[in-house]
Amino acid sequence: AQLMQLPNQTWRVIMDQAGKNVESLVQPSTIKEIIKILKVNNRVCHAVGSLFTNQLQTFFLDMLNVYKVYSERISAAIAQQGAIATQMSLTRTMRSAKKEVLRLLIVFIDKSGPPEAE
Repeated sequence: AQLMQLPNQTWRVIMDQAGKNVESLVQPSTIKEIIKILKVNNRVCHAVGSLFTNQLQTFFLDMLNVYKVYSERISAAIAQQGAIATQMSLTRTMRSAKKEVLRLLIVFIDKSGPPEAE
């Protein structure tokens, strides 16, 4: 639990800010912090496997909401600006965050498969 204390604390602060103003989630520095937290969680999940369940429960719904916000923002940018939006820094950073969410879920599912698969 102490291993994840700092990333969890940072995640909580980001989610509290997002609860007050969802625009805080699309600040480049916030997106980069989210990516960093997701990467840390990914590495821990890879190491501990199914034991990661308790950690994942602490931020799973928030993580899905972040994914949804970024998906909506990316879609809106593309609808508004066309394909050029995919080359913009903010869009690329949000896409990176989405990829990290998916990577974490893939690692978790792979690592927590049925015991007889090990």
